[in-house]
Amino acid sequence: MKPTLCVPFCLLLITAAARSQDQGQPAAKPGDAITAALRSHLGGATVAWRGRVTRKSAGADEAAAGIMVVSGAASAEPFHGAVDVVCRGDRTLVVSKSDLPSVVVFDDGSTRVTRTTVGADPIDAGTLARDLPDLLRAERLLRECETAEWQVEPAADGGRRATARLRKTLIQAVGGGGPTDFLSKKVDRVLAAVTLDRDGKVTALDLTVVRFDPNAVMRRRVIENGGAGGMQTVTPADLEIDDSDRSEADYEQDVYELRPAAAEVDARLQQLWDEMAAVARKDGF
Repeated sequence: MKPTLCVPFCLLLITAAARSQDQGQPAAKPGDAITAALRSHLGGATVAWRGRVTRKSAGADEAAAGIMVVSGAASAEPFHGAVDVVCRGDRTLVVSKSDLPSVVVFDDGSTRVTRTTVGADPIDAGTLARDLPDLLRAERLLRECETAEWQVEPAADGGRRATARLRKTLIQAVGGGGPTDFLSKKVDRVLAAVTLDRDGKVTALDLTVVRFDPNAVMRRRVIENGGAGGMQTVTPADLEIDDSDRSEADYEQDVYELRPAAAEVDARLQQLWDEMAAVARKDGF
C-alpha cells in the first residue's frame, strides 16, 4: 500500500492565495478604500463642502516678530475663516461665510475670477483663490490619491483616518521673472487627511499646502547674526541654502478643513454661481 500525503486545508488556502497574486492579481493597498471612498464622493454632479481656512505663518516667534521684510510688494492680511465650496466638474465656487470682509472666487478651469469686499483693512485672497480650485479638481486629485502612500489608523466611532503626502504639482506654479521673485513663497508639499465613517463614507477632507518662505529665512538670519538694527540688503545668493539647513520655521501652512454639505445649494450660492460664471465667460473671450 502506497503512503498517503496529508496536506492541511489551511495550507492549501494560503498556497492558492499566493498563486493568485503570482498570476497578476495585486494585493489590496491600505489606501485603496480611501481612494474608492473619495471617488464615490467626488463623482456627483454637484459636490459641496463646508470649510474653514486657516494659516500657520512661518517664523512666528517673538524674536522674528519685530523684523520687517520690505520687498516692494504690497502686503495684506491673508483671508481666513469659514467658507462654502461648490464643485461641478472642473468649475469651483468658494464663498466666505462673512459679509465683511467677504471673498467670492469662481474658477471654470481656464478663467479665475475673484471678488473681495473689505472694510478699513485690506485682505489677500490670492492664496485661497489659487489653492482650493486647484486642489479640488476631482480627476487630478484622485490620480494623486491613487499613487500616494497612505497611512491608515482607526478613527472615532469605528471609522478610519488616512494621511498622505501629495505632489506639489497639484498647485499650479505662479510668478516668475520679477526682480523680487526670489522672495516669493514656493509650494513645498501638499498634505491630505481623509476621514471615513464606519460605513466607508467621507466625513472630512483636510488639505494643507506647505510653502517655503524666503522672508522667514531672512528674518532668521538677522536673528542668527545678532539681530542688529537698521537696514540690511539681501540678494538671491543669500537665500541659497541646502535643505539640511532649512528650519521648520521657514515654512508656512495654509490649511483647508472641508466637511461634506448638501449637494442642493441654497439660493444665495446659486445666484453667486450664476453671476461669477457670467463674468468668467465674458473675461474668457
